[in-house]
Amino acid sequence: AVDHLVAIVHNVNYHIPSTWPIQIFHGKDNEDFIRKSTLAPLIASGKIFLTLMEQFDDRF
Repeated sequence: AVDHLVAIVHNVNYHIPSTWPIQIFHGKDNEDFIRKSTLAPLIASGKIFLTLMEQFDDRF
């Protein structure tokens, strides 16, 4: 699912009003992947903001 995340977020961004922000909830394991992806300019501009989800145990 993570490998499709970038394409899905770009698709959402294309179809929503430009004034709407996008929030991505992520874990520690995929933060670098997201930040280094083609979403980086949208993150830098504030269009996309990231929210770290803390892992409480192996199930989450």
